[in-house]
Amino acid sequence: MTPIHDIAIQAREKDLVVATHGRSFWVLDDLTPLHQLNEGLAKSDVILYQPRENYRTGGFTFDRPVIALGKNPPNGVVVNYYLKHKPKEKDTLKVEVLEADGKLIKSFLGKKEKRGGGRGGDDEDDKPTVPVDSGMNRFVWSKQYEDAVKVPGAIMWSGSVSGPEAIPGKYQVRLKIGDKSWTQPFEIRKDPRIKTTQEEFKEQFDLLIKIRDKVSEAHRAVNTIRDIRKQTDDLVARLEKHPSKDTVSAVSKKVNEELKKVEEEIIQVKIKSGQDALNYPIKLNDKIATLSGVVSSADTRPTKQAYDVFAELNAKLDTHLAKFKQLVEKDLVGFNMLVKSLEIPAVIVKPEE
Repeated sequence: MTPIHDIAIQAREKDLVVATHGRSFWVLDDLTPLHQLNEGLAKSDVILYQPRENYRTGGFTFDRPVIALGKNPPNGVVVNYYLKHKPKEKDTLKVEVLEADGKLIKSFLGKKEKRGGGRGGDDEDDKPTVPVDSGMNRFVWSKQYEDAVKVPGAIMWSGSVSGPEAIPGKYQVRLKIGDKSWTQPFEIRKDPRIKTTQEEFKEQFDLLIKIRDKVSEAHRAVNTIRDIRKQTDDLVARLEKHPSKDTVSAVSKKVNEELKKVEEEIIQVKIKSGQDALNYPIKLNDKIATLSGVVSSADTRPTKQAYDVFAELNAKLDTHLAKFKQLVEKDLVGFNMLVKSLEIPAVIVKPEE
C-alpha cells in the first residue's frame, strides 16, 4: 500500500497525475474517452472516440517499461473505440486514417486475435492490424504514410522504405464495420519549440513523397525483372527434350542477361547481410532511399543540395528504367512471339525414359 497525497487532472492534456509518498509521480495518460462519454453515447453498440491532439516531435518512445513498473505512453495518434459485441464474420472491421479533405492515407484491417499478439499483417507489407475485441480497443497510428514498395528479401544499408511522417494539420479517423462507418476529426500539432512554418513542412513532405514514390518505382522494376526471369527460366526448364528448347533457351538467356544488367544498376544483388555493403557498393535504390533520412532529419525546409542530389539520382534511375521499358516492350514481346510461333503448349508431358 502506498499513500497518495494528491491527485490532479491536467486540464490541457487531460491526464490524471497522482503524487505518492516516496513512490514517485504516476500519470494515467489520456482521459479524453471519459470526457467524451455521455448518457446517449454510453448506450451505443459502437463508439469511436475523438483522438486527442498529437504533437509532432522528434525522438522515440520505448515500448517497454524503463523501470520495473509503469509504461511509457504510446508514440503516435491513439485511436480508441468501443465494441459492445465482436463484429460478425461477414462484417470486416477496418480503421482508416484520412487527410482533412477525405483523401485516404492508410488503412488497417481488424484481426480477431488474442491480446498480446503483437504486430500482425502479412509478410509483404508488415502492416499492423487493429484489435477486434468486445469492450474497449486501442490502436496507435505511427503518423506515417504508406511505405515504399519493397523488394522481398532485399537488405538496405542506410536507406529505408518507411513512408514520410504526417505534417501538422487537420486529419480524420474512420472506423468501418461492414457497410457502417463512424468518423472523428483530430489534429497533429507542431512542436511548440520550433519556428518551422506550414509552408516549410509542406515542402519537406512533398519532397519526401517524391523520394518514396521513386524508390517504389525502382523496386517495382526490380520485382518485375525478377518475375520475368523466373518465368522464362521455368519455361525453358519445362521444355526438357522439346525440339525447340535450344532456340527458346538462347533467346531467353539474351533477354535475361540484359534485364540483369538493368537490375544490377538499380539494386545491389550481392548484399546478403547487413554488413555486406562494406564489400559491395550500394546502388541507386539505396542512395535515393537514404536521401529520405537526410531530408527528414529535422523539421525544416529541404536544402538546395537535397533537391540537387534527388534530381541527379532521379535522372540516373530514369535512364535505367527507360532501358527496362524498352526491353519489356521490344525484347520480351519478341520472346513471347517466338514461343507462340513455335506453338509450345502450356502443359508439357515429360517423355518416357
